[in-house]
Amino acid sequence: MNVTYIEKSILVLFFISPFLVVFNHIFNPIPFSLIKELIQLQLIFILLSKVIDAKLERFELYCFIFLVYMLFHIVTVNDFYAWIDGVRYQLGYITIGLLLIINRQHYPKMLPKLISVLFYVSCPVILIATIEFFDSKIIELLYGESKSLLNNTELALGERLISTLVNPINLGIFLTLGFVSAYFMLKEKRINFAIFFIYFLFVLFVVFFTFSRIAFLAILLVSFYFLFSGGSYIKKILLCIAFFIVVYAITFYFDNLLFLNNFNLELMQERFFNISNSNTYVENSRVQNWKVALQNIDTILLSLWGLGVGFINPTVEVGGIVVENMFISILIEFGIIGLLFYILYFIFLVIASFRLKGNERYFAVGFLIVYAVCGMGNDLNRNFPFVFYFWIFSAAIVLTYKKEKCSG
Repeated sequence: MNVTYIEKSILVLFFISPFLVVFNHIFNPIPFSLIKELIQLQLIFILLSKVIDAKLERFELYCFIFLVYMLFHIVTVNDFYAWIDGVRYQLGYITIGLLLIINRQHYPKMLPKLISVLFYVSCPVILIATIEFFDSKIIELLYGESKSLLNNTELALGERLISTLVNPINLGIFLTLGFVSAYFMLKEKRINFAIFFIYFLFVLFVVFFTFSRIAFLAILLVSFYFLFSGGSYIKKILLCIAFFIVVYAITFYFDNLLFLNNFNLELMQERFFNISNSNTYVENSRVQNWKVALQNIDTILLSLWGLGVGFINPTVEVGGIVVENMFISILIEFGIIGLLFYILYFIFLVIASFRLKGNERYFAVGFLIVYAVCGMGNDLNRNFPFVFYFWIFSAAIVLTYKKEKCSG
């Protein structure tokens, strides 16, 4: 068991992460998703075995205290199945990410590899989503049941794309991260501008038809960041965005586009043209979820410490609290102290990302923008694969920064 094994295990999980539900159906009755748990457990045990040899500098010590605090929240009075979900969907990945930082002398510079894998696995996801747009029967083939029986696949304005990510919002966020990885590939000259341009258009198309406003907003913000920091590609990217705006306008103002016959254009206009309207967010059902969820921490002790792992769970039937906000979820489960740990960690990530010397900087900053924006409307802290991506990529960002700092 060595660094190579750790690296290979992480890469395997990256490759299969967007396809786990589909693989579960294909390999039924074999529970394919158990691979995820096995890899998680192996990584934790391997990394724990190396902690004794770790040299704790200031930030590594902070991560160690952060980890100990989080692990104390494994003790809870929640429903057993919700507790299991909390451990395997949240606490396990927190442990892996922080242990990678604590054991940084054993960890290679994996960030470019991880970004490349994210880009490549996003390509079949886009392809399947595009086929789904024209023929939703592909979803029945992949999932083993009709798309109409799956949750969150329809709105009054039309059918939403889900591809292999089960949920349209998950698909939107995943492809937003894919777009960030594609820009890194472009800057590294691993793909040319023509490929990037085609990829960009397909991502915009698919994300638009997930009808996820928060993913769409994240793409816009990341695009603006790339525009103002991307050097010689600025004019080309501006051309891409201008082209998209033209297509976007044509889509709404020409009723003879046959591929839109199954959608309510009036509702579609209302949903996306009101993206900058504050009422779109204040009157959103998510806000009501936040208010109800916060009522569960009604004492000083619970406010400071939290309710413990597993309380935030979209499966209400097993006692879960629905929140749909990463920061409020952390507050409820880990308290004000836990939220402060997270915020300070996130601030360090922002500082480290801007100080990276290579093209990894563009990915790191874009990645954090996506999480900061999309985390306001989704429990990314316990939503697989995003919880896995956050802790692995954040560890890789920190370790790349530390390595560059040491080498001068």
